[in-house]
Amino acid sequence: MASPQPSGSFRGLTASKAVKNNVVLRIAYVSEREGKLFIAGPRLALALALGVLIWEFYVKLKDDPNLLLKDNTYPAVCAPLAALCVAAILATLGLLCKRLLWSRANGWRWTSKQRASVTFTTVALCLQLVGASSFLFNMIWIWVRLCSWFDTPVSVMAGLQDITLSTLFLLNIAQASRLLPEGAWGSLLQELRGRLGRKGGKGKGASSGAALKAGGSADEPAGLPSTDDEDAGATHHLLERVAHWGVPLLALLLLWVPTQAVIGLLMDETINNSQSGWEGWYCADLYDPACWPTKGWKCDNIYNAACWPTPDTCREWDWQCKPDSRVTNVTWALGAMMNIMSLAFLLLMWLALHQLGQRAYYEYRIQNLAARLALRTRVPTYVLYTINLLFCWYIRLGTCTSYLTTWIAMTATVVVESLLFMPSLPDEGATKLHDSLQQFAWTERGVAPLVRRRGFPAEPCFCFETALKAAYAALHVYRHFRPDSTETSISTALALFGATHYEWLREPRHDSNCLLMWGPRCLVIAFRGTSSAANIKADLKAWRTPHPPKRGSFWLGEMPLCHLGFVLGRIREILEGRPHSGMEAGPATIDRCCGSDDDSGAAGCGGGVVEEDGTGGAARPAAVKGEAPFRILLAGHSLGGAMSHLCGIDLARALPGWGFQVAPAALPLSEAAAEAGPTVSLSTYTFGAPRTGNRAFAKDYAAHMPDCWSIINGQDAVANQAKFLVLFKRPGKPVLLSRRGDLIVRPSTLEHTAHRTSGTSLKQHMLFGSYCPSLAAALRAQLTNKPMPGGQEALEHLRESEAMVQLLERMLGLAGPDGTMDKPLDSSDKLEAVKSDELEVD
Repeated sequence: MASPQPSGSFRGLTASKAVKNNVVLRIAYVSEREGKLFIAGPRLALALALGVLIWEFYVKLKDDPNLLLKDNTYPAVCAPLAALCVAAILATLGLLCKRLLWSRANGWRWTSKQRASVTFTTVALCLQLVGASSFLFNMIWIWVRLCSWFDTPVSVMAGLQDITLSTLFLLNIAQASRLLPEGAWGSLLQELRGRLGRKGGKGKGASSGAALKAGGSADEPAGLPSTDDEDAGATHHLLERVAHWGVPLLALLLLWVPTQAVIGLLMDETINNSQSGWEGWYCADLYDPACWPTKGWKCDNIYNAACWPTPDTCREWDWQCKPDSRVTNVTWALGAMMNIMSLAFLLLMWLALHQLGQRAYYEYRIQNLAARLALRTRVPTYVLYTINLLFCWYIRLGTCTSYLTTWIAMTATVVVESLLFMPSLPDEGATKLHDSLQQFAWTERGVAPLVRRRGFPAEPCFCFETALKAAYAALHVYRHFRPDSTETSISTALALFGATHYEWLREPRHDSNCLLMWGPRCLVIAFRGTSSAANIKADLKAWRTPHPPKRGSFWLGEMPLCHLGFVLGRIREILEGRPHSGMEAGPATIDRCCGSDDDSGAAGCGGGVVEEDGTGGAARPAAVKGEAPFRILLAGHSLGGAMSHLCGIDLARALPGWGFQVAPAALPLSEAAAEAGPTVSLSTYTFGAPRTGNRAFAKDYAAHMPDCWSIINGQDAVANQAKFLVLFKRPGKPVLLSRRGDLIVRPSTLEHTAHRTSGTSLKQHMLFGSYCPSLAAALRAQLTNKPMPGGQEALEHLRESEAMVQLLERMLGLAGPDGTMDKPLDSSDKLEAVKSDELEVD
């Protein structure tokens, strides 16, 4: 995937120059801090709106439902909120205009989609400014004028709020239709035709099968263009052009215009009732005797001047706001029309995500992100509007406190989207740099060229082939305790890594298990996930404990804290002596696996001269210039992933003390690195791992283990478990998988959040039942309509290894057209599933 030359900084990195004359919107990359603010803003506004609504509803259910009319409490609370919203909108509009003028002055080029996105957000800001200003006007009017809740200006401004809100709903529909990828309507029409064709009869399809396989149609010779295909293409093109403007136009005519008619009718009824009284109970004149209170009135003669009402007497009136049947019907109609517009938006968003899911993610990354963010922000707003209608209008209709709070949540949503869709400045080079760091290598031999091409050797690179091997090792750890399974074998596991020896380790108290495999070039440590009652007990010990050795200040948030059950279940024999195996004390595992031992048959990790260890232990190899360092790979699924995290940081902290240099990545050593002494690279690939520790632990982990990848499949319930605010944070760099074949490496905080839904699934946590099919889908997508650069070449490379063929067939259930991987794969081949017994691994 080609990427522009980056500039600016990203996590301490800098790049050479910015891409000139091209507009880049901020949504392309948002830093972690900004992403958290953008996520927290709408959530906080939604919580605030719900709080005001609950307070209003609580007062409504009390003995005196009109308590809020008798003082200025409600306007005193809502006026500052409305003023804050108006100020935020004005500030955002000013910043947006400033950046638009800057981009125009510099002659930067815009794409049509970028112009449309900025136009939509600008119009939404202006509409929301009108709505929030109208509410602010009403609050100020009620505050400064006694008993003015039903004045004509208040009714007009309330109607204006409804108009702006319904127009925003229409704008959402137009935005959803713009998020549909090019060719979406034609693709949808083709799908419908295919489904109707399958139901309509099979005789014609069977008779034309030979001609279609030969490259032609049933009525035309092979090799010539099909008339039906040409007509279908013209139809699809025409459908795209019509739908581009037709869908918003239909929404305007069929939904928005009737909604405005309903709002106008409601305003007319409200104004008339405010002048003549709600069923005769309301009085427009403070000195009209009919307006005097009927409860607690002490005067026996209304002509007594001492009994005449003072200007604030209206606060004690027995207000009655029960609307007549016409107003009630109009409010029901308005709620129905607004909810129909919401359903139309949701339908278009479903179509957009469905069509985007059938296309390569990186080609439509911004559209994917915008669609998912729109769903996460719009759906709560629609739900809040419906709740407002139910609680403020349709429950106890006779009360007067019926103000909607949707404007609070809508303001935050519109402001955040406007900030995301404005142009980024030239020094915000993180946008361009992030595109570069999201690139990954399909094969291990492609890692070094990609790192050199990116120009950031200290930044690790995700490798898909290594991820497949790590998944195989993590799956095989389960197999040791299920000998009837045929998905993995120790011989294939050893061959994948070029290992010659293996050993099983177990911590009996918490039933922690791991597999060690080592050979001339690597050491693999794979941990088993939750598989026993003892493991479940360890999982439930979720309170935190200091990660040993204890360091940092607890009160300053600098002390690394970890899940107690994970810490107690560590297998210390990896770092300490293992007397049960007859090995030496101290760093016996690393020395044995990296050292030259004639009995074990393992060569030196540097592949060259063997040097004697000064401590009298196992021999240690010398690093060789131009060769990759000895690699230690840690892998695990679920609980095994958390164990991998703890083992990884323990190794990273211990290796320098044992005389090993730790390389940031498994790249060929430079002359200076080779002369520094024995070098080891550390990598961690986890699948569905829970959050292991707090923020301080994650920061410490990133400093010692930069080459760590936390692979997450869909809505995995364990990997996406709650952070409990600031108690836990995921270590490592996330990699997102999906059953549709999407593979997203190092998503931004905003991107990662957008891909999470409100629900989670334990089924998607299964290693063999869910993670492996998602990895297979990523490979299968390279031969369908979602290819990625280098994907098809990677398939050719993977079939060269017999061990990798076994992995593809047994673990992923993939094989070539004839059931083997012997023949070359090209874009015309179709990968098929190999039938095998299912093994549910949790």
